[in-house]
Amino acid sequence: LFIEQLTYFSIDNLTIQLLTDGNKQNYRIAELKWLNRDDQHTGIGSILSADSQFELATLSIALTGGADNLEGQIHFAADALPVRDLLPIKLREHVSQSSVLSSSAWVDIQANRITQVTGNVEPSNILIQNNEQLLTIMTDQFNWVMRPESEYWSVSLNDIALQINDVVTNTTFEG
Repeated sequence: LFIEQLTYFSIDNLTIQLLTDGNKQNYRIAELKWLNRDDQHTGIGSILSADSQFELATLSIALTGGADNLEGQIHFAADALPVRDLLPIKLREHVSQSSVLSSSAWVDIQANRITQVTGNVEPSNILIQNNEQLLTIMTDQFNWVMRPESEYWSVSLNDIALQINDVVTNTTFEG
């Protein structure tokens, strides 16, 4: 609809609620501006956590083609993504408000389908408190890739260096 019917539109202050396994997560599109010009479609905006009002990410969209054959990329960037705002509400109390991630992600689209999602996470510290135990998780920069398969998504996390309290480990996850 947006690609074939409108030349320009803007969305301000739209709340989106995601429901997964009985958990609700609220997000707010603070602003989204969209322009369609022939077969070029571009958008920019920012996403916030509706619960805390922190900016989660900025996004930019660059697509080409018609509604039946879109190609292009969506880019998300977060300089200080609050980890608490990504978690279900019942888990948030255990994660420190100072726990943030800096991350970027690129969603590649061909023939109206997501072909892969790639991203990177910059060095981060996450503090988790459960009862009397404080767990500090520190990461170095790492990259990740997700690709859709026939019935699932394959995920690869490359060269992750984690330090959990005083224990350091390096690993790569694929699956």
